[in-house]
Parts: sequence; structure tokens; C-alpha cells
Amino acid sequence: MLSPRAGTILTLILFFVLNGCSETRCSQTYTSPPSGSVAFTSNQFNLVPGQSWDMKDTVSGDLTHFETLDVHNAGCHPGTLLDMHITKEYAQDYWQSGLAGAEVHWIMQQDRVSGDWRAAISLISYSVPSGPPHTIDYLWQDSNAYLVVPGTAYSNPQERIGCAQWWADRNSQTTSCLKNVGIETPTARWAAKLSVQNVETPVYSGPALLNEEFEGCAANKETPSQTQCPHELWYFAPRIGLVEINAVWENRVIVRIN
Repeated sequence: MLSPRAGTILTLILFFVLNGCSETRCSQTYTSPPSGSVAFTSNQFNLVPGQSWDMKDTVSGDLTHFETLDVHNAGCHPGTLLDMHITKEYAQDYWQSGLAGAEVHWIMQQDRVSGDWRAAISLISYSVPSGPPHTIDYLWQDSNAYLVVPGTAYSNPQERIGCAQWWADRNSQTTSCLKNVGIETPTARWAAKLSVQNVETPVYSGPALLNEEFEGCAANKETPSQTQCPHELWYFAPRIGLVEINAVWENRVIVRIN
């Protein structure tokens, strides 16, 4: 999950955002010719409250825990919301590799018309002394900003580019909208490169929807080997949901085990 790092980390990510938006062009969708691959829709991916699973690091064997929680009236976006809560045991692991006790409530909103799931707000905390709890609201500037799972029937490779304004509370977690209340930051570019790829995990093998995500990268830096800004590959399997995350920029790969 690519949400911003705050406290002492927030300054670094603001650097990414500033650089990533120096060449920003938003609200773009690029679609290749039909590939004839399997078609997916967001309702196949178990994005409902009450889910719980573990993902194992492919090198260390350490676990990261995920659960989906019901939430209402969070951030600045009304509508159907879902809280993906991510926790870990050891500092070296995903999420926020290197920060002890890092956890996040990554709250997403589903568009009523398209069915797209997009990140709307992050509630972030760490173990002392990494930094205080904090909140980031994403004020979308277009329909592609912070896209996590596309809602319409999907089969062809696409690039969906969007932008969002960040509003932050650096010292606490809050579900209140921070627009014109919190700390305003520059616009963040978000790129979602969608395709259908085969994946092999303990719980699923076969075609999966891949969302290769870039946060705050300049357009010419959005490459497969990019490690200088947030860059992750999320794989979603039909009827199961999230089954693998390759956090390229943190050199961590985790796979779902239950």
C-alpha cells in the first residue's frame, strides 16, 4: 500500500510528491488493443467488511496481517467505504519496511457509478520513536486518482493516471475531512497500470488482475525497476481478493497464505 509516510517520513514523501507533480498531467486513460484475456470486475475481489488474512514474506517468512473493517463518514469522500487495516510483527516487514510497529487504516471509497475502489484516507501510526499518529486525506482531482481496483469489466491493459491534493494532520488520527482544516500539500500524481497476469501463491494460482501502482513519480520514472519513489504491484484473484504484493521500492514480496 503506497500511502504517505508522515512524522519524520512525511518530509521525504512530500519531496516525492513535489518531484512527481513537476510534470503532472492528470485524468488520462491509455488502453491497448483487446488482448482476449480473462475479464474481471471489482465485485469478484471480496472487497467487503469482515475479511481477515495473513501474507508471508517470501524471504523471511514473517507475516503481515490484513483485515477489512466497516467504516462510515471517513475523510472527505461520501459513499460506500471500506477500511483495509494492515499490521505487522517486525520492523523489517511490509508495511513500511524499517519502521517498527507501522500500521495503517487504508480507507477506500467505491464510486457509485463506475464501481471503482479508490483510496480516500490513511490513518497511520508507528511504535515510538518513529513518529506520532497522523492522517492523510486524498482530495481527488479526477476519476483516476488513487485507483486500487477498477469497477468496470476489465480485461485489456490500461494506464490510468490521476492526481489528488493531500491534506494532513501530522499529530493525530481523525476521520474528519481535513480540507481547509489540516496542512495543505502539493498535488500528488498516481499511476495505475492495469493488466491480467498469472500469479502463483499458496492460496491461488492462475490469472489475476495486476495493478502496478506509482505514487508521486514523474511520468518518465514510472518504470518496472523504479525504487526511488513508492512503487508496488498488487495482484487480485477472482473470488479471493488480494493475493500478492510486490513492494518494488522496499524490496519486499508478500503472498497470501490463508
